[in-house]
Amino acid sequence: MRLGQAVETCRTSGATTQKEITVVYQALDKKALFQGLNRVYKPAEDGGRTFPPENVRVQHQALDLLLGAFSRWSKQWDLVITQERGNQTAKADIIVEGTPIYKDVPILALINLKKQLKDVAAFVEKLPVRDQAETWQEQEGLSYGQPTDTQKTEKTEVPVVLLAPTEKHPGQAQMTVRDKVVGYWTNIKISGEMTAKQKAHFIHRVEALRIGVDQAIKEANTTVIESVKGFGEAITKFLSE
Repeated sequence: MRLGQAVETCRTSGATTQKEITVVYQALDKKALFQGLNRVYKPAEDGGRTFPPENVRVQHQALDLLLGAFSRWSKQWDLVITQERGNQTAKADIIVEGTPIYKDVPILALINLKKQLKDVAAFVEKLPVRDQAETWQEQEGLSYGQPTDTQKTEKTEVPVVLLAPTEKHPGQAQMTVRDKVVGYWTNIKISGEMTAKQKAHFIHRVEALRIGVDQAIKEANTTVIESVKGFGEAITKFLSE
């Protein structure tokens, strides 16, 4: 038997066993199924009215149900230990795009790594990418954009002529607030984000590793293992004594 077959057999058998045990377990709540009654009627006086005997049959015996459950569990425990012993011996190399990364990795480590790679992929996908429209220069681990100037303004009051003066009438004016340029800011953007090319590179590496791990798991699952017999029997024998 190969490990992959043992895992599938253990899974399907475990589900069946659980359903069967559940049915028996639910029967344990029905106390009436474990009880019976025989009764015979005797008239108080000779020649009095008679009634036929009555019988309520016992439908379940507690010990039989327990031993039946032990039998089901015993078979399942043999399958479980067969699978777990297989997990102890099954190994495979992680090979990514033709390059060996690590040899003889136990299958449980491979399965755990596969799960962790989902978190790694989510982490990499969330990495921020700097603005590609900007021209950047690298310096001391950071990226610096090109200098740009912006105006610095202040509010100032200036008079606005409402009516020009004439020979007969004086002019009219009022004060209004306007923005006046008083200087210039020179701005340089600084970024600790990565480039889109860098992010794409890491996304590819994670995906390539995931594929390599998947292949290693498939390879490990082809490991030939021996079926274990007697483990479940030893456990149930102890419980039954």
